[in-house]
Amino acid sequence: MEEQDGRLLWTKPSWLRREFVLTRGGRVLARLTFGGWGSSSATVQTREGWWTISRDGFWRPRITMQGGATLLAARASWSGNYELESGIDGALRWGCLSFWKQQFGWSRADGAPLIRYRPESAFCQRVHFVDLLGGGELTESRLLLVVLGGYFLQRTQEDSAAAAVAASA
Repeated sequence: MEEQDGRLLWTKPSWLRREFVLTRGGRVLARLTFGGWGSSSATVQTREGWWTISRDGFWRPRITMQGGATLLAARASWSGNYELESGIDGALRWGCLSFWKQQFGWSRADGAPLIRYRPESAFCQRVHFVDLLGGGELTESRLLLVVLGGYFLQRTQEDSAAAAVAASA
């Protein structure tokens, strides 16, 4: 997939590794690497530093992204969405924006989408376009939201695949 117009792309460069890269115009902005197969812990690397993502709990897990003075925390709801404990840049909720279009993203409390992930095609989940719908620059806090959303996107896809396998057994 060729990047155009400085578009943000969320990609999985390798079939074998659970690693994801956020790029703009061919430049790597962030890298998300999971701890191993089946692990929910991950590390994030950007030019500004390193963060760790961890998951605590089973029924309604709490996800934390921590690094330096930054702490983002979100709790899963029963509907499969995640609610930030404190909103960032107006974003409050992660979830499915369009089931039929396979789009996920961050939205405000009133439901207006702010950051949207949309697959390159219906058959390829390795490349997602990331649209910043709220306008403005890609600040460090927005970059962290995009990466945390990429984490949720991967976990959602893995959970969906596991449910499909279990239903077909």
